[in-house]
Amino acid sequence: MSKQTPWGRADSATEYAPGIVFYSTPSHGGFHVDRSLVSEIPAPLRGLSGYPQTWYEEDCAWAVVAYVFPFAFLGKMSDCPTVEAIKTQAREVLTRWYPEELAAAEAAGTRSDPDPLTAWQEVFSAIPDQSGQLSIYLGPNELEQVATLAEVEQQVAELANQDR
Repeated sequence: MSKQTPWGRADSATEYAPGIVFYSTPSHGGFHVDRSLVSEIPAPLRGLSGYPQTWYEEDCAWAVVAYVFPFAFLGKMSDCPTVEAIKTQAREVLTRWYPEELAAAEAAGTRSDPDPLTAWQEVFSAIPDQSGQLSIYLGPNELEQVATLAEVEQQVAELANQDR
């Protein structure tokens, strides 16, 4: 492992979702969020604790990543088996450690939803849940539950045909 982090050279990496990786070093660790995803994070929650906007340390700032991308934590937090539970726990941490930043982010609201065709084309993660269904990530805090990959493909085809 040769990735340099704000806490030194990483000795391990765990991908939570495409573009979201947890890095551990001998002294500390945290999440790296790909630059292509940073725009999904509300501006007041970026660059906390003096780290670059793509890095979120493991003690408190991890909650930013979980709050914005809760789907990435499915199956990785035993005490939070659902997206809502993950988001709730992350919000509690943010409320305690970054209350002004969270308030500013929530006051600013969320970005407008993309049209359905764009949303389906931007899908970058499919995570099977405990029931065997897939949770398809559409955008910040948006998951679409589907029974099979074939259903996803059918919906994408239908959306593409509607756009013609």
